[in-house]
Amino acid sequence: MKNTKWFLLFVPAAALAAGSGGAEHGPSVIDVLWPAFNFCLLFGFLGWKMWKPLSRSFTRNAEAVEETYVQAEKDSNDAAARIEDVQSKMNSFNSVKEGLVNELKDELSEFNVKSNEETKNQIGRMKSDNVLKIDYEKLQLTQELNTEVVDQIIAKTKETIADNAKLRSDVTGKLLAGLQ
Repeated sequence: MKNTKWFLLFVPAAALAAGSGGAEHGPSVIDVLWPAFNFCLLFGFLGWKMWKPLSRSFTRNAEAVEETYVQAEKDSNDAAARIEDVQSKMNSFNSVKEGLVNELKDELSEFNVKSNEETKNQIGRMKSDNVLKIDYEKLQLTQELNTEVVDQIIAKTKETIADNAKLRSDVTGKLLAGLQ
């Protein structure tokens, strides 16, 4: 409102000064003097009144640009740090991958060695188990054969005793003597 009053005061004065003309005469420096004075007065007044708002506006814009620059610099540093972090992770990933591959190779060779040892041990145990099994089966067959031979001898003896009466009486006597 205050600015409007000043504007309404000086615009008519500038119009009055610009419109004053007199008799017709040639161009003169005085004819330019009043419009120059009005021009300087108007722009001086506008500059004086607009100095603070323009200064504040430029200061705010400068601060906003500075904040934007600082934020961009911070974001740039953050991005560079992230890139560096990702690159270090990629490098560590390659080293971890190589370590895991080497570890797996070592485990595989250990497994092969242990597997070969277990196979050899198992073959040795199977051989000894087979030897023991064969010995046991031999013993069983020998006992069965002995039992069968003894049974045949007993059967033959019984047959011989049954056929011969004298032998039968001798055997009966010896058996009774052995029981007493």
